[in-house]
Amino acid sequence: MDEIANSSKKIEEITNVIDDISFQTNLLALNAAVEAARAQKSSVSEKEISTLIKESGQSLHRIVVAVEKVNVLNSEIANASQEQSSGMEAINRSVLELDKVTQLNAVSAEEVASTSDSLNEQNKIVAIWKKIIQGNERRKNPLPI
Repeated sequence: MDEIANSSKKIEEITNVIDDISFQTNLLALNAAVEAARAQKSSVSEKEISTLIKESGQSLHRIVVAVEKVNVLNSEIANASQEQSSGMEAINRSVLELDKVTQLNAVSAEEVASTSDSLNEQNKIVAIWKKIIQGNERRKNPLPI
């Protein structure tokens, strides 16, 4: 992304230099046309030179507009890439959180299973004690025959 931004900046700088050169060239051409018209040594008319200067300026303007569009597209690509990167980071964080929750659920399930096993064992012990107590009560109070 940094390379795209740097390239766009360099393209913009080069375009500005070309624009400056074009402006200076137009001034020189206009001066040459004026001097040629004064001296009447040139077969090219002032109007033709003006037309060439105008066309040159229009071409340069089209180039500048095209380069500006490329810069805008590069900027949009860089922004989209940054958003995509941020989205991937958010997804990664969510996956890590989901993994933590899954691990906690697994630990909780193991604890529940262990507690269930412990309760089953305690129920067995209670049942044994119940039988012992009932047996002792029968011995103390035998049923009448």
